Amino acid sequence: MNHQHSPVSTANQTGKIRNIGIIAHIDAGKTTLTEQILFLTGTIPTIGEVDDGSTVTDFMEIERERGITIQSAAVSTNWLGHRINLIDTPGHVDFTMEVERSLRVLDGSVTVLDASAGVQAQTLTVWRQARKFGLPSIFFVNKMDKPNANFDRSLESIEDRLNSKVLPIVVPVLNKDCKLDGFVNVLSRKYLAINRTAQRNADLFNRKEIDTWMEIPQNTPWDDVYAASMEELQIRLADVDEVFEQEFVSNPEAFTPLRLIEVIRQNTLRRRLCPLLCGSALHFTASVVPLLDSVVDFLPSPLERVYPIADEADICVFVFKVRHDKKRGQLNYARVYRGKVQLGQPSRALVNANTGEHQTNFQLFTPFSDLLHPIDSVEEGNIVVITGLNNTKTGDTLVNCTHVKHSATRTEHIDFEAFAPSNNRGLHKKIKHLALEGIDSPPAVFSCTIEPPNLKNERDFRAALAQLTVEDPSIRVIEEEETGQTILEGMGELHIEVMRERLLREFDLNAFFGPLRVNYKEIPQKGAISTEHMENVIDKRQWCTMKLEIEPIPFINTGTVVHQFRKVSIDLDREEDVEVVDQALKNLAYHPDWLKSINAGCSVAVHGGPISGSPVVNLHVKLRALSTSGHKIPVTLLNACASRCLSKALEQANLVLYEPMMLVEVVVLSESAEMPDPDTVVRALSERRATILDVSMDGAKGLIAVVQANIPLAETQGLSRILRTVSSGMASFHLQPNGYQQVDGAFVREN
Repeated sequence: MNHQHSPVSTANQTGKIRNIGIIAHIDAGKTTLTEQILFLTGTIPTIGEVDDGSTVTDFMEIERERGITIQSAAVSTNWLGHRINLIDTPGHVDFTMEVERSLRVLDGSVTVLDASAGVQAQTLTVWRQARKFGLPSIFFVNKMDKPNANFDRSLESIEDRLNSKVLPIVVPVLNKDCKLDGFVNVLSRKYLAINRTAQRNADLFNRKEIDTWMEIPQNTPWDDVYAASMEELQIRLADVDEVFEQEFVSNPEAFTPLRLIEVIRQNTLRRRLCPLLCGSALHFTASVVPLLDSVVDFLPSPLERVYPIADEADICVFVFKVRHDKKRGQLNYARVYRGKVQLGQPSRALVNANTGEHQTNFQLFTPFSDLLHPIDSVEEGNIVVITGLNNTKTGDTLVNCTHVKHSATRTEHIDFEAFAPSNNRGLHKKIKHLALEGIDSPPAVFSCTIEPPNLKNERDFRAALAQLTVEDPSIRVIEEEETGQTILEGMGELHIEVMRERLLREFDLNAFFGPLRVNYKEIPQKGAISTEHMENVIDKRQWCTMKLEIEPIPFINTGTVVHQFRKVSIDLDREEDVEVVDQALKNLAYHPDWLKSINAGCSVAVHGGPISGSPVVNLHVKLRALSTSGHKIPVTLLNACASRCLSKALEQANLVLYEPMMLVEVVVLSESAEMPDPDTVVRALSERRATILDVSMDGAKGLIAVVQANIPLAETQGLSRILRTVSSGMASFHLQPNGYQQVDGAFVREN
């Protein structure tokens, strides 16, 4: 769909840029909120709706059909002389990786809550991601016009479950029937009275509607709410800022609204508190205005954030997302951390610090969801799309080629103008320290076999899978040598279902998907050493002897970190014959393909462990000894020897089977006297090997109970049907990954 909008200039002062992400649990209203922001700022003339698939940021056909966000979308707009680069992120647990890589390049976040639910399961996940990157945040309690909306309960859930202090800036005003009458902005001393008869009428979205915030008359109910809320704001601010408390007590008149904004900004940037606002993005456009003001007033500019960029990098650009376009090829979404990137200037060319490749023939675009506006340059602090880059992937860093040439020439006199990809080892050695930390993908939890529709589509099928894995690093494709099967790994049922849909819609490939399998892990509990001698079957004069040692990596049952095997570390045993050790070191240095082959053999061994054929994780593998018949032996011999040697070591390492766990949150609601018994939900979960963590009762506005439990992922298939049955359709649930847990021995034997 083509959206009419006003393009935003990239010629902005860095101090007036706000890079923000909209994060939330699914269905909290992120995309609708984004749509209202674009409308209020004059970027789009009309407001799209999620239900009819007309929103700007849900641009994929599958997103519009399902009414959910699958891919993050970047847009830019202006407010109060500031440029806001905004990324709307997915809310479904299967697309957590999409949220992760977006937050990686942002400076602040807006966390959206459903006023009827407060903090939910996925809210916890995205909040942890925002905390991981140290992002100052604003909360927006959305859907305040719902019958069971509860602002106070939402506030409490933020402080209790997210352990975050909040500062209410916009508060709801309720009438004697506890129905919403409007909102009070504590900082501006204005109120917004809602017009129920105008809800969702066409006139509601006239631009005049954004001016309906009015000064609060004295001695009115609005004034009473304002006075009480201002007092609470001052108390909460004093709790986190002793300097403010002392200054306010000595001279309260000095704290004008502007001075209060300044103090709130300081404490928000230091992450001592989070401003809290509320409204209804769907029904009351004007309720979003204070949020826009708060983004400008309280969230940081790029200048107020500290990033670990090497001083010698004149230009530093980080690629956080990759997409593909039929006309333009690979689209590289990137954040410019330092410098100004310009077209047509060889002195300002880029080098990929991860690969050493020289990038010159690139183009720059400002993204507006799926639309791209060509630009000649992009300033520091902005989000940009770059095309024409060679062999670039998510997590790569691009640096200024001028400086790289200068610093490298001083030591090796490398001619970078004649640089070729096949001769990039010297360049890569010089610049790899300029690469920023990449983006780690979480371990996959589901897998299935996948096959092309027929043999004639094999090449297209492989190319499509390669493209999808480049775009989504949380998707993995594994070729099993023993069975010849292709295995697709993903983050959940919906994630893999979306891959199926994309193969069909975008590549016209109706691929066969096998049944879903849970990705168990096998983890060693103790160290082990194994020695293997192997001869070449064709020429027995060629042989190798190898000793490998396994060292377990400590693992916490509830931890989410799973260490995948990467490569063997060379740690030759000095107690071996000195000449043998020296010769091994020389051979490994002279034949880099030897170590590559040993790593490949070890990868085969850890791909399928001895318990269930599941991947073996959380281990270091050390090469302790290596002797060969000479330096001319086939690498396949090293590969096979390493695989057999490590397999034998694994049999001695006391492997234990672990399974992925999910945190399930079941909410039981009722609007009638026929209330379902929460105990039936507890029993249903317990029968599926769940550990009940908490059952909280709350009769407010129809909420009966919230049940939290830790449940094996394998037990979640069909859970929706079971819960719907035992609760008479009154229960809803949400899942989020919750690490791995050792599988009970009896269960392993039975299955």
